[in-house]
Amino acid sequence: MDYDPLPDSTCRKRSWWQWIIICSIPLLLIYGFIQYRVAPKPEDNTPVPLQSEKPAAVSQTIIYSGTAFSPDTLTIKKGVVVTFINGSGAAMRIASNPHPIHDAYPTRGGCISSTFDSCKDIAPGQSWSFTFDVGGTWSYHDHLRPNVGGTIIVQ
Repeated sequence: MDYDPLPDSTCRKRSWWQWIIICSIPLLLIYGFIQYRVAPKPEDNTPVPLQSEKPAAVSQTIIYSGTAFSPDTLTIKKGVVVTFINGSGAAMRIASNPHPIHDAYPTRGGCISSTFDSCKDIAPGQSWSFTFDVGGTWSYHDHLRPNVGGTIIVQ
């Protein structure tokens, strides 16, 4: 009787495609490892901007507390978007001065006169944004509490 160390029940012959897969996996892993180790690493040649090269901000934020705006005066460049965030516990409505006609900001088309008017109440935690594209000093207020306001200076 012949001795068979690997009887058919424990080890069958593999087909050619199984051998291709078995041999391909280690080869792909070795190739990937070599590519990872040999590939040039990008150098960080990003120039560090000087203080004078700092880009101008394109957005600013003003927070309303219910009793004041912070900051109460903001100086910006033309084209900057100012976002008014309601950090109070009650609604607010941002509007250009004077109250109640809101016509100090010169662009027309808002709900009363000027486009610098949120035209609706802004709930607590919500915000409203406006792009200042006309130079000048523009006062504003909370239409629901007209004695609370601030100033935007557009250069």
